[in-house]
Amino acid sequence: MIHITALYAGISGLFIIYMAKRVTDVRQKIKCGLGDNGDKAMQVAIRAHANALEYIPIALILIAFAEMNGWSAIWIHSLGGALIASRFSHAYGFTQSVGGASFFRFWGTAFSWLTIIVASVINIISYFS
Repeated sequence: MIHITALYAGISGLFIIYMAKRVTDVRQKIKCGLGDNGDKAMQVAIRAHANALEYIPIALILIAFAEMNGWSAIWIHSLGGALIASRFSHAYGFTQSVGGASFFRFWGTAFSWLTIIVASVINIISYFS
């Protein structure tokens, strides 16, 4: 069973729905059914949602494999916590800076990458041990 990863998958699922709702809200506000109509707020909402969808699935898959391979709960919670914190940080920084550079966007991206790298290495180590 992968109970710990399930916790972070559940949190991630709710976060993705929240980001999708933000896209829907902007669509309704600017009356845009498809694309972004060249609207900056729409572009930011779409990309913030898409960015979460680009990083979260692979990270969760890697974390789940690490948990199935018997890595300790502290490792799995550390990876899951880092994933959630980094994705929230990125989304906050990205939306607050309207797609520009920001402290939270930078560190959200950096820790998302680090989470994926560490989880990848853990799974490679698991194969050889």
